[in-house]
Amino acid sequence: MGRRKKPFVEINGYAIEPDANLSGVDLSGADLSNANLSGANLTNTILRSVNLSDAHLEKANLWCASLENASPTGAKLTHTNLTGANLWRAIILEAQMGDANLSDVNLSEANLESANLWRANLWNANLSDANLMDGNLRRAILTHANLKNAFLDSANLSSANLSSANLSSANLSSANLWCANMFGADLTDANLAGAILSGATMPDGTIHD
Repeated sequence: MGRRKKPFVEINGYAIEPDANLSGVDLSGADLSNANLSGANLTNTILRSVNLSDAHLEKANLWCASLENASPTGAKLTHTNLTGANLWRAIILEAQMGDANLSDVNLSEANLESANLWRANLWNANLSDANLMDGNLRRAILTHANLKNAFLDSANLSSANLSSANLSSANLSSANLWCANMFGADLTDANLAGAILSGATMPDGTIHD
């Protein structure tokens, strides 16, 4: 018989390894930087103030997980399920979140600068006061999202769906909104200086030249 593969790391008696079942576990304050949690079940897991820098969380289930003040900087979160998760004030710089499910997520005041959210589902997400500067939100679904006071300077929102989104007082200076759908969106006091609007559907349904 071959030797049993050891878990990547063990915290509070819990094995932290790919495909681990950590649903409902409290891992507050743990250092999981560089940990491999791809495919893990983290439903309702408490991960407040956890260091998840450069962690692998591809295809993990983080449904309704508590990640307040967590630091998943540079983490791999592609195809991850974060539906309803609480990421208030989380630091998610340069994270890979393409194709992730972030519907109903709370990302208010989170720092997502330069994060890759290509094709991510952010339906009804709370991104108020979030920093999304230089972020890649190309083809992202942001229908009904709350982006009030969000920083979207130089963000790539080309072909994104922003229909009925709240963009009031958002900073969209130099953002790429090429062919974005903003039908029904609230752009009250939004800063669109230098933004690329060619082909974009404006709130009133007209197509920008």
